Amino acid sequence: MPKALIYCRVSSERQVKEGHGLDGQEHNCRRYAELKGYDVVDVFRDEGVSGGIIDREGMEQMLDFLDGRDRSEEYVVLIDDIKRLARDLIGHFTLRKAINTRGARLENPGHKFGDEPEEVFVESIMAATAEYERNQNKRQVKNRMKARLEAGYWPFYQPPGYAYARVPGHGKLLVPKEPEASIIREALVGFANGRFATQAAVRQFLDSRDLKPQLEQTSQFREFVHRLLTREVYAGFVSYPPLERDHPQRTPRTPHRPGDLRADPGAPPGAGPAAAA
Repeated sequence: MPKALIYCRVSSERQVKEGHGLDGQEHNCRRYAELKGYDVVDVFRDEGVSGGIIDREGMEQMLDFLDGRDRSEEYVVLIDDIKRLARDLIGHFTLRKAINTRGARLENPGHKFGDEPEEVFVESIMAATAEYERNQNKRQVKNRMKARLEAGYWPFYQPPGYAYARVPGHGKLLVPKEPEASIIREALVGFANGRFATQAAVRQFLDSRDLKPQLEQTSQFREFVHRLLTREVYAGFVSYPPLERDHPQRTPRTPHRPGDLRADPGAPPGAGPAAAA
């Protein structure tokens, strides 16, 4: 009886947290293995990893397993969907070859992998379609983020001192997160008015308030403080140069007005302490 390895992958951290995708993939592969009479030996997972990346922890562990197995035993690698292997044409065939050269074969409930010209052609079309969909999704996400940015909203991960909250008429907005917000506000104001003369003084202040990220090196903490003092969002602006190459601009966040963390909440967006920093 052939032995089977199951490989599962999801690209979204949200899918990982909510439990969507991975369990369903494993269930479908186990059902397929039962129908084929395969003995499932192990399951390898990559959680929150893009299909455009081929160097993945779960995939590497599976390939290492195949390297160390008894070559006298027949192994198959099961994937629930061709897109789970890769969403990149070159990456797909690179991983397929890596599996085949280790004496295993790739199987999928909905597609027969083969070496005949017609089979390879169909497989190439499916892999290329997966790559096209990934690139199309990437473009759509980028365009939505750019539109959100141009409308004056911060579309990225929340900066320290902020958290996201849903506000009617605006969707997700950054709002102060206490007690971090008050501590960071005091640091920004103190640096702007001379209370803290150097970034080192700001670091000491933040450290005294236990606002120190879990960083292993002092140099990383220095970079953390430097970013706090220079990020435009703390001054009431949102910008991201890679999305603004065609029309670079500084956009005041009118609905946001991060004056919550400025010295004078009623001041214009550019008048905060981060701007003075």
